[in-house]
Amino acid sequence: MSLWEDKQKYAWEKIAVASNLSWQAKYFYSIEESTSAAITEEILCSIPVWGFRFKETAGEHWCSLDPYYTEPNSYMLRKFNPDHSISNPTGEVDLLATYCEQLNLTIKWKITKTRSGWNGKRIGKGHFVKLNSWPSMVATRLPGNWGWVLHNQWVIYCNPPSAILYLDHLDHDIERFI
Repeated sequence: MSLWEDKQKYAWEKIAVASNLSWQAKYFYSIEESTSAAITEEILCSIPVWGFRFKETAGEHWCSLDPYYTEPNSYMLRKFNPDHSISNPTGEVDLLATYCEQLNLTIKWKITKTRSGWNGKRIGKGHFVKLNSWPSMVATRLPGNWGWVLHNQWVIYCNPPSAILYLDHLDHDIERFI
């Protein structure tokens, strides 16, 4: 199944069951879904794989665990699980997973309605994804393919995963998170 078919199927399944809607209304709602940045638990967990990488602002230590900075065209893969954990869907062990195991660090996620900066100051309302006690990530959509981007001043998650290779401009999008 192609990327477009997967996105179309996801948006369409929610709308197609409403048999009382005309085809025009169903089309309108599917286009509306393609631009919605209101991330939900259902959406987050339904995406089978996310690309993941650190931004340079995370620091040298974290970037040294990231293949994006050491191997051309590389990035890590992650899955947001219904139990609110995050895992590597390939089952392969990467440097970050190994480091987290050594620290006995479990990363848990949750959806939040407000966003706090690194100093705890509330700086936004909407739908955000927060990992442990780190700054919440903003959810946006990728134009053209209905994909998702989650990012804050330190990390980027992206679906489709390969699109992460084209999001370097987000490395400089940190001021609004401080």
